[in-house]
Amino acid sequence: LRLDLAQYREMAAFAQFGSELDKATQAQLARGARMVELLKQEQYKPMPVADQVLSIYAGVNGFVDDVPVNKVREFETGLLEYIKDKHPKVREEIASKKKIDDEFGGQLKQIVADYKKTKQF
Repeated sequence: LRLDLAQYREMAAFAQFGSELDKATQAQLARGARMVELLKQEQYKPMPVADQVLSIYAGVNGFVDDVPVNKVREFETGLLEYIKDKHPKVREEIASKKKIDDEFGGQLKQIVADYKKTKQF
């Protein structure tokens, strides 16, 4: 994540010079902008680690790539509420395992995909 954000910042600075960018660079800039939005937290309102993991997981795996930047926070809030209401064991499993293996990752992908089907962004 740190490397991706560093690359995003470097590309964003380069893109300010107005040169034409290829599709891959545009996609990386778009994802970086969305990841920055996901990482923002309100002051004096710490987010539980499990929620942070879920948010970052959704961003890194491309689930917010088609969400407008100004709707990313809304997406994140809705996703966390959806998981809290419909899949409460997920947060417990993240807290207890402290890692996302392939099997659990597949479940998370399905849960996030199911959430995206219920909302339009």
